[in-house]
Amino acid sequence: MASPAVVGTPTESSTTTDGTAHTIARPAGVAGQLSIVLFAHDSGTDLNVTAFSEETYTQFFRADRLAGGWGVIGFYRWEDATEDTSFTITTDDSEKSCTIVYSISGAANPATQVPEATTAENVAATTTPTSPSITPTGGSKDYLFISGVNQDGEEANDDTWATAAPANYGALRQTTTGTAGIAGTNTDLVTAERALTAASEDPGTFTVAQSIGYNAFTIAIHPAGAAAASLVYRRDPMRALIVR
Repeated sequence: MASPAVVGTPTESSTTTDGTAHTIARPAGVAGQLSIVLFAHDSGTDLNVTAFSEETYTQFFRADRLAGGWGVIGFYRWEDATEDTSFTITTDDSEKSCTIVYSISGAANPATQVPEATTAENVAATTTPTSPSITPTGGSKDYLFISGVNQDGEEANDDTWATAAPANYGALRQTTTGTAGIAGTNTDLVTAERALTAASEDPGTFTVAQSIGYNAFTIAIHPAGAAAASLVYRRDPMRALIVR
């Protein structure tokens, strides 16, 4: 068994003016691969995704900044090769957004084992944000871990505001809706990934340009052949939400 692998280059999208229709770029679908959509938005718990234009995606986590209002929502889809290279997310609130979409090979089919995530919300401002630890179901496996941070979006320059990924994590990916100095109206998203055989993982810190409060998440992608198990994602270490 081997860890799942990111195929090609994940796509980045940004909607830099308020709206309810968000055009999302994605890698072309390949039957038997897993899509992970990370949708960051400039709103808090009052924003919900109401529709996808072409494909059906399943939400498996969200993390919201309650004060100031911004957040990130994670979705997955088992690809069947009908996926286009773009689609539209419709939201019930008019906001800006930025998105990173992964296509992953060698992952467990969600019908057998869904991706898992832990989240941290409303974390205090720092230039070294960190995503939370995760202990996936099923014990030690060859996982692909994705670590990510979502901030308020004061950065003007895409691909330069985050300067370092956690130790042992590679492929720093970042996108923003931001204009420097304008907080509260934008959002940022940065991710990195690591293939690791382990029973748990605790990513280290990112390094970013400005000290801003943040949300964070850690995703565990199970390898193909993983045993079936219920999804648990934790919004903080003290309590868990059973999704199914």
